Amino acid sequence: MNKKIFLSIIAVSLASMTFAQEQKQEPQANETVSVAALDSMAQAQAQADSARNAALAPDPVDSKHYLRLYGKVGYAAMFDDLSKLTKNSDQPAMLSNQQLLGGPGAGIGFGYDYEYRYFRASVGIEFNYLRSTSKYAFDMHRPVTLTQTGVKDLIVPLDYTYRFGYLNETRNIMHVGVPVMVGAQLSRYFLMVGVRAGYNLVGNATTSGEIDVTAWDPQLISQIGNNKGLGLTNYTLDKNKHKLDLKQPELSILAEFGLDLDEWLQVQPKKKKKGRKSKQSFKESLHYKVSVFAEYSLLNQNGSTADMQNLAKFDQFAVSDMNSMLTMPKAVGSTDAPALKNLFVGLKFAVQFQIPEKKPVAPPVKKPRPVKQREEHARQEVTAQLNGIVYNLETQLPIKADVVLLDSTGQEVYNSQSDSTKGTFATKLPAGKYHILINKQGYLPYDEDIEFSLEALKFELQPLKKGTTYIIRNLYFDTNATTIQERSEESLKELFSFLNDNKDVRIKLIGHTDSVGKDEDNQILSEGRAQSVMQEMIERGIDPERLEAEGRGETEPIDTNDTEEGRQNNRRVVVEIL
Repeated sequence: MNKKIFLSIIAVSLASMTFAQEQKQEPQANETVSVAALDSMAQAQAQADSARNAALAPDPVDSKHYLRLYGKVGYAAMFDDLSKLTKNSDQPAMLSNQQLLGGPGAGIGFGYDYEYRYFRASVGIEFNYLRSTSKYAFDMHRPVTLTQTGVKDLIVPLDYTYRFGYLNETRNIMHVGVPVMVGAQLSRYFLMVGVRAGYNLVGNATTSGEIDVTAWDPQLISQIGNNKGLGLTNYTLDKNKHKLDLKQPELSILAEFGLDLDEWLQVQPKKKKKGRKSKQSFKESLHYKVSVFAEYSLLNQNGSTADMQNLAKFDQFAVSDMNSMLTMPKAVGSTDAPALKNLFVGLKFAVQFQIPEKKPVAPPVKKPRPVKQREEHARQEVTAQLNGIVYNLETQLPIKADVVLLDSTGQEVYNSQSDSTKGTFATKLPAGKYHILINKQGYLPYDEDIEFSLEALKFELQPLKKGTTYIIRNLYFDTNATTIQERSEESLKELFSFLNDNKDVRIKLIGHTDSVGKDEDNQILSEGRAQSVMQEMIERGIDPERLEAEGRGETEPIDTNDTEEGRQNNRRVVVEIL
């Protein structure tokens, strides 16, 4: 009985071992499927991580903040309304001549600027000094009644005339204000409009000239003059300085049109050593602008309430006590103070310091564990998201542009446009090397080889301006000849499209060679190759007046001539914008 039980146990064990062996050996073919499935999962994870990186990556810097210090100089003028002097029911027009000579103006200010893409806004505080000179010629009439002491009921009516041949008045005003302006930034140009509210700190005037005082008696035939007892004589005002009574507040409208000077004045960043963070220095953060401006007062600045009753006196101080030309209408019985408004036009120069911004950093993404794969199974080709952003090199604003990607065989694998708002584009491609072509009207074409990367690639387009250059890539010639090879067709098409899209642009084609051979032969070869490219453009329909060709031989290498790769880089044709 025990023997039977023992044999049964052995049989069951052998059956279990056999079943386990079969299960272990069952489908090695399925192991391949499992590895492929794991590969697919890894690819899906990589794509998800890439999409997550793109979503979490910071957008292009749209907003910028600046601190600004500026100064301005120009021409100042003060307009005053003396129309009351020309109106008198009993006498003819009194104001016979008025000349506005104006004078210098200057100001200094400090403020904050904000830029969001094409929008600009600024606010600050500034001090302005204005000086303006005016000249006047006029007659002023006042009726006066005299009574003689000791003689009963003796009344003598007289009409006094104050004749100002030319009266010079120079006014000085200093005010502080808070300007608020908004506008637009278009490429390197900008336009701003706004208002300024302020307070008049100081105001004074200096008057000089001669006044002839005469009187007319209806009972006499001629005018009475040369009578100091009656105040009828000639008076001279020799720089009579007096304080101006100015109204508050000062309110003006402002306009400004200007140009960025960064292209000429900004300090270019130094090349950083590999592995070091590129942090902008103070000088690199400075930006420069120049503009023409105009300011005009909206409110009347004259607050004078003097009525010049002293002109009714009959002594030599009658005129010398006069305050300002702005009080003259009060002297002839007007109740309204004449208007005084300021105009200030000139040039402004500003220095901006760009406030550094903390750029958001995408949180780290865990890398998927590498999938172990047996040597006999080839790894499948990995496809993932390729992300790019197109910027304006000078303004660092995103732009919309045509983007074409070519693979290593020259086949087009992507053709689209970057986003008009963010400048971004994306496509799924196998990892590897590609050639990218980016074109935008008004910019130099971008033509470079790139390496696939899971991170967003940044492409900066240079706006067209005189003196900028770029190399025509993938342009091939026969050895020691000027004949262009057929495989250069794509590059010739790109150059033609650039010229066709920018019809106002003139270019110079500059040929370069390596140092192999005689200098004279290399010079001739470089000229001939530049001429060949120019002739090719003419045959395709480009106006010859827009093209020039020049050869510089081996005189301007961009790489070493000791290696084949370096010599190949030196053999090139460059496009220069004229």
